[in-house]
Amino acid sequence: MPQLSKRLQCPVSVVACDPVYHSPTKLGCWMALFDRKIKLAKNVSVVAWLSQRGDHLDGDKLVGGKSICRERTYEYTHTEIDNSPEYHKAAVMAAKTYLQK
Repeated sequence: MPQLSKRLQCPVSVVACDPVYHSPTKLGCWMALFDRKIKLAKNVSVVAWLSQRGDHLDGDKLVGGKSICRERTYEYTHTEIDNSPEYHKAAVMAAKTYLQK
């Protein structure tokens, strides 16, 4: 998402679900093991940000961007949060907002 949004010349709305830093290079893959900050392009608005605290894995912080909403944390494991009703509801709401524009 950070790489794609840099290349787009339009506003980008994001629903982030337990975001994790991924290096753009193979040599930098080990950096995902440490807490990182995910730097967003200036055209990105984070409209929903969900994180889990159910196990030892956790997402990384989002910084930069046009606007970032408050992070909401839920009692799910790393794998459960992707299928959570809260995430699905946030994604549907963001899609409806986009389609109404």
